[in-house]
Amino acid sequence: MTNAQIGGVLDPTTTYYWRVVPGNDEHDLPGPIWRFTTDWGDNVQQIGTGTASGFEVPFSGYNYYSYTQSIYQAADIGIIGDIEKLYWNYTGLINFNADLTVYLGHTGQNALSEFVPGDQLTQVFAGQVSFSEAGWYEIELTTPFAFNNFENLVVAVNKSHVNFAWSSSARFFSTEVPGVNVSLVA
Repeated sequence: MTNAQIGGVLDPTTTYYWRVVPGNDEHDLPGPIWRFTTDWGDNVQQIGTGTASGFEVPFSGYNYYSYTQSIYQAADIGIIGDIEKLYWNYTGLINFNADLTVYLGHTGQNALSEFVPGDQLTQVFAGQVSFSEAGWYEIELTTPFAFNNFENLVVAVNKSHVNFAWSSSARFFSTEVPGVNVSLVA
């Protein structure tokens, strides 16, 4: 009898498959294929459904340079504490690298009619991020952000360079909030 064991930590939102194949020197009897999908874990909060892809957030892939701000409601986040990572769900339609600077901040605004001033935001990440196949991409913040959960969260992204000719195909999944302007793009 042979035992198999998977070591390490399983990736979030990933489907894993396994099969038991009992047998002897003469016969193998493959059993059914089983699967399970991991969730985000206890300290990760997904906001929205992420079914729309026609918006230019978290940043514009159409322009070489862009600046965006998006508001996330405190009630949708639902936790107090340090934000250490962001996750973006990429459509995977084109491969590219982007130089990004990410800022987080608090605001009492529920919608955006103008940008939250930069002096009210904290830089939490600066670096190049590569996007290729479809799926979730983790942005590990170099500076954790202390979220208070009584004000709303502002996420600002400055994209200063990409390594491809601009394309409207560089899109991310997002959630449309009808009648409310929760994001601005410059």
